Amino acid sequence: MKSDVHDEQMTQVYGHIYEDLYDWKPAAMDQARQIIHKNLIESEIQPDQLADMNVLNIGTGRETMVFHEFGARNVYHFDVSPKSVYNLTELARRDDQFSNIHSCRLDICETENLGVSEGIDFVYLSGVLHHLHDPAHAMQTIFNVLNPDARLFFRIYRSGCLAFFVVDFIRRFICFDDAEQVDSLFYGLLEDKSDAGLLHQDLYDDFFVPVLRLFDPEQVNRWFRTHGFEPILEQSFPLYDHSDTSSAGQGWSLNYQWTDPSMTKRTFLPFPSHVDQMSNIPYVESYIRLTVKQMRQFLGQADKIDPGTKIRVALQLYQVSQLYRQKDTVEAAAKHLEIQNIIQEVLPDIP
Repeated sequence: MKSDVHDEQMTQVYGHIYEDLYDWKPAAMDQARQIIHKNLIESEIQPDQLADMNVLNIGTGRETMVFHEFGARNVYHFDVSPKSVYNLTELARRDDQFSNIHSCRLDICETENLGVSEGIDFVYLSGVLHHLHDPAHAMQTIFNVLNPDARLFFRIYRSGCLAFFVVDFIRRFICFDDAEQVDSLFYGLLEDKSDAGLLHQDLYDDFFVPVLRLFDPEQVNRWFRTHGFEPILEQSFPLYDHSDTSSAGQGWSLNYQWTDPSMTKRTFLPFPSHVDQMSNIPYVESYIRLTVKQMRQFLGQADKIDPGTKIRVALQLYQVSQLYRQKDTVEAAAKHLEIQNIIQEVLPDIP
């Protein structure tokens, strides 16, 4: 269920960390072009095919701008933030060359009608699906405007990686009200400040975005198959890997093609549930099970720990868990020992 402050918190979080994305600064745009080109190829779409395609996009607007640059016939953009919608709407109003951009402020989980005048050929949601408070409703709304053979691309957070194992724990004792104190303590606790800006962006998003779900991609694939879609790429999805240091180890890319429109007319099934990283994954390694035990002990005593200490623990754990920022080989057991030491240092001090 959507909270009363969902839209306000979502807008504040992304307004705080993504100014360069909302304003389409050159470095952010160059990165988006590279990523979207790669994702198009993964979806078996050549950029020059976009001239005959209508694209649906949700987010800060930079991806919508890239699809415009790549020559999409129309780009339908939606976001809960007024900033991205204002920027794109003003651009289209002032310059006819952007008339193929149609932007609207709405929560896709709360509407029945997207106001799309033509059918959609390609849906591009990168970093969106796992933040939707009602993904089944959102997908049903999108399915209603798809053209036959439409393709869908999603980039979702990776359940089973060390980073989101830790984030799922942190979000149980850190909340949106802690944001100001997190900001004030963040830079003082960092030993290496070379990557501080990007680390802070990711941390702020992971800690404070209203909804953060971690999905089992196999379950997501089954859900889409049930509703008439087939995965474009064959992939294997390990339940967990706490030693993957690649940036790809933070997320999954999922691509689908609509092969049987008749199946979307059936009753929609509930969308797959969030994978509780402490309870829903059968860890084999004893050192992971020990970490989970200590996490539970910490949560059981969290109301006795002062707010500053909890924030310090959260920041230290987050930095330790960001494997893809590290250049050296990572041993999962060693990383868990670091996590255990951070938690254990606090536990004896609890009255």
